[in-house]
Amino acid sequence: MLMVGLGFLIVIIAIVWGVAFQSGQQNRDNELGELGTWKQPESGTAVPDSGGSAKPLAQAPRKTEPAKPADAPAGTDPRVAGFNYLYLGTLTLKDASAGVDFLKRNGVQAFHVVDRSRGGGNNPPCRIYASQGFAGGPRFKETEKERNDLIRRVEELGKKWQREDKGASDFRQPYWTLHKG
Repeated sequence: MLMVGLGFLIVIIAIVWGVAFQSGQQNRDNELGELGTWKQPESGTAVPDSGGSAKPLAQAPRKTEPAKPADAPAGTDPRVAGFNYLYLGTLTLKDASAGVDFLKRNGVQAFHVVDRSRGGGNNPPCRIYASQGFAGGPRFKETEKERNDLIRRVEELGKKWQREDKGASDFRQPYWTLHKG
């Protein structure tokens, strides 16, 4: 009888935990609203095919100038597949928003994306990127000067943000990541 009672107790605890977890996730998603969801940019240049890889919608002319995504609504990922973006770090939603605002006020366009792969409750972790993307492949080398200038500018602003605004990061050692889509 004791074992049956213990079994029922374990089942009840599991059910209560599951309901509470779902409720907490739903509350977090409601509070984040559009910030918590990722959407493909409407003006995207690629769509996934049946094999999971991206196919271009239209053959765009080859150009070596960097891609500068338009200001996207909060929560959308404005990156273009096949372009490299400067990853600045991961901060909480509150700190990421403050960091992006600081960068924008100082002439560097940036955005953040909620990192759904990590937990975070009401203040989830967000990945911060500079908005200026650079084409991958052989064209990546052609933009070395512009890329190095962007890195220097971000590092300078990171130090300034930490010193003057008590920012959560100095954006030290940013690195390039290829967005695969």
